[in-house]
Amino acid sequence: MRELADEIGCDASNVTQIIRRLEARDLVRRRPHPHDRRSRHIVRTADGTALYAAFEESFAFARSAIANLDAREQDQLATLLRKALNGEQPPSTSR
Repeated sequence: MRELADEIGCDASNVTQIIRRLEARDLVRRRPHPHDRRSRHIVRTADGTALYAAFEESFAFARSAIANLDAREQDQLATLLRKALNGEQPPSTSR
């Protein structure tokens, strides 16, 4: 769970609470690490896998649309979305 906390950039205690909630919904299970009994692996259940697949599918349209943009346009879109969502000002560019 430490690796997961590091990957998503939060405290391990937060991950523990998240995992508990996911377990309560039967979306994941904790399994002993095969080589280190002090560690646990988090594995998806069948319900968790189905929910993950539905979540991924919900982004299919956006991924398809973004694929039509070149790298510069994707950067420009990201900048505009950040500004719209967070009120961030785009970096200044010299012309």
